[in-house]
Amino acid sequence: MARTKKSESVPVRIRFKQLKDGNQSIYLDIYTDRKRRYEFLKLFLVPEISQEAKERNANTLKAANAIKAQRILDITNKKPVTVLSDKARMSLIEWLDEYADFGTKKGRTSLADNVHAVSLCLKAYNPRIRLYEVDKDFLQGFIDYLRTRKTKEQIQDRSATLLSLHSSWSVA
Repeated sequence: MARTKKSESVPVRIRFKQLKDGNQSIYLDIYTDRKRRYEFLKLFLVPEISQEAKERNANTLKAANAIKAQRILDITNKKPVTVLSDKARMSLIEWLDEYADFGTKKGRTSLADNVHAVSLCLKAYNPRIRLYEVDKDFLQGFIDYLRTRKTKEQIQDRSATLLSLHSSWSVA
């Protein structure tokens, strides 16, 4: 009895799905930890009826292969493969504003006020942070910032102290 040749296992494969309009959608078939998942790349091959279409398809396949190579590197380096949604790409401050609006619509004004206060502190700390960038290190840094920042009352107390010192010096 002949042995069957074992093929090398590739964790990421490029696959194609035929669309109704004649184009082909490109997606990745990712198999890791005994689980299969699909990542649709939003890249499309068009029917090759002209030289321009052939060049366009070649460039699209290069982009798909680059993404495939990155996913393979992520898997081999044990990095979690993340697919960012549109929600994850939005800024944390925008998301907090949406959440505050949601609280206001539900009649929870104290929630909206607290979220707005956090939003103001975030604008001072890091106004461009995206949701997918929020991690333990960012949160620890934000907490440290909140603990060490000057509050409005501290600034007013310092101003009052300086004003009283100035007035006492001008009298003397």
